[in-house]
Amino acid sequence: MAALACTQSNQQTPTLFLPDTTAYRGYYVAGHEVRAFHPCDQIGPRWLVDSTDGVLDDAFAELVGGALPYDSIFFVVRGRMTSRINDGFAADYSGALVVTELRRAEGEGLGCNDVSPGVFKAFGNEPFWSLEMSPDTFAFVRLGEPALTFAVNDREPADGRWMFRGTGVEAGLDRIGVEVNERRCVDGMSGARFSYTVRVDLNDEPYLGCGRRPF
Repeated sequence: MAALACTQSNQQTPTLFLPDTTAYRGYYVAGHEVRAFHPCDQIGPRWLVDSTDGVLDDAFAELVGGALPYDSIFFVVRGRMTSRINDGFAADYSGALVVTELRRAEGEGLGCNDVSPGVFKAFGNEPFWSLEMSPDTFAFVRLGEPALTFAVNDREPADGRWMFRGTGVEAGLDRIGVEVNERRCVDGMSGARFSYTVRVDLNDEPYLGCGRRPF
């Protein structure tokens, strides 16, 4: 066990637990003459240019569910900030955000207030479960049951894929395995979009869901 602990301490922290500094977080509001992105850092709204081949607009349309225009949806996106576009309604904004990738879209939740440094969160339905992962410990919860805490004793990072294994802290009898893949995931209950699929094997019982990185 001592040798294993030494190996773990020498490994770099997986990117899953680090803030995505390449992404912008905020609320997107759309209507006839409005395509406004309001960043969480309150730098002021930006005109949004969708360069995702319609992925962003499709997600917005589905999440508002036929509601009135000018509803807001929480987005995490990648792209670039540009100067003012001096044309049409975009000219009313001090700058623009050209979005090239949609990383997360939610109509419900904490939005900009969802800040958990160093914690990767995963969740799924039928049955409802959640998982909070830090580099050294996991906390797994099934609806209506006490949380199970695990010590991470092995991890295998790869390009766009991570494997973790752990044992229960209390009695050491429970075993957990977690596989995270960087690929599009849609929550079956809410329709929210995420960028990670997650499979949890708890004592060989599988749980499937989505995950999100910390900010």
